[in-house]
Amino acid sequence: MIGGGPAGTVFAYTAASHGKCVLMLEKNAVPSTKVCGGVLSPRCLRALDRAGLGEQVRRIPHQYLTFLDVELDSGDRLQIPFPKETTRVVDRCELDALLWRAAVTAGAEGWEQTIARSIGRSSDEHWTVLAQNSQETPLHGKLLIGADGRNSFVARQLALRAKGARRSFCLQYRLTRHDFDREGVHFFIFQNGYCGLSVDGTGMAHLDIISLKGREDEVTLNARLMEQKSRFVDRLRAAEYLPGKPVTRSPIGQGRRAAPSFSNVFLLGDAQGWVEPFTGEGISLAVESGHELAQQWATSQPIATKFPNPSMTNRCMGFVINKPHCTQALARLLKIAPRVGQWMSHEVLK
Repeated sequence: MIGGGPAGTVFAYTAASHGKCVLMLEKNAVPSTKVCGGVLSPRCLRALDRAGLGEQVRRIPHQYLTFLDVELDSGDRLQIPFPKETTRVVDRCELDALLWRAAVTAGAEGWEQTIARSIGRSSDEHWTVLAQNSQETPLHGKLLIGADGRNSFVARQLALRAKGARRSFCLQYRLTRHDFDREGVHFFIFQNGYCGLSVDGTGMAHLDIISLKGREDEVTLNARLMEQKSRFVDRLRAAEYLPGKPVTRSPIGQGRRAAPSFSNVFLLGDAQGWVEPFTGEGISLAVESGHELAQQWATSQPIATKFPNPSMTNRCMGFVINKPHCTQALARLLKIAPRVGQWMSHEVLK
């Protein structure tokens, strides 16, 4: 199993709990900083409960979210309330570390700081992976799982390309001191980009700056953002950032990849299909896909993988966010008819 995020570790935990032999390969140390959110919705927590991990995850320090605050570069602003104590934000590093430890405790073997150099098929139709850490090690397995993110090495080796235009370059920063309300998810939408910010249970703010133009360098993207006249940007100027370079994420096509042609290789989470991060559904979909596949494999059921469906709101935002005139029209609609916004938030958080 290649990849140490929620999709892979939940798969490993579930399979190992049923007595299966699983080896996890993660190219970074665990935990490691990554461009990923830490929003745990009710749907996500239910999926973790089904996997038997919900109680442990609930003990991670968290911040409950009570509203969504959206500001547009036109000056329009709207706020949508959330149901109380249903959705929380955690430090993603803590979540990944907990799930990795849980998988190892259940019996999976975990190799950190290990890179998969090549993938091939042996004569008995098993998979061979050349893994490298301090030395190169050939590995053999009946099943190959690619849970290594939207820039999946496994998918590239199998020539499975993501659909859609290559876009959505992202920078992620951490703010140690800031003036953002801890109970809100804050968004600012500007031409060819948007920002999202949430605060975890330790008070650390996690800021994503996303370009919809494709790859931009850090200086250009930040300059475009800081040119904006908005309350959101004013608060960013006054904030204190964690020292160091931001974490970056390269552009890739949005949408689902075609299923592999072999019957003993599967993609999970973002490697299988990527959704717009605006609604914070990535962890939910990753956990669901990992747990479902492991259950089928471990109990000898016919394996029929399908990508969990994101919410209708997510699909709508994936379309609207790329078209400024549609974004402005949606904002006007939500101001005139706030119940539409409440329905959208409940649809995501149900």
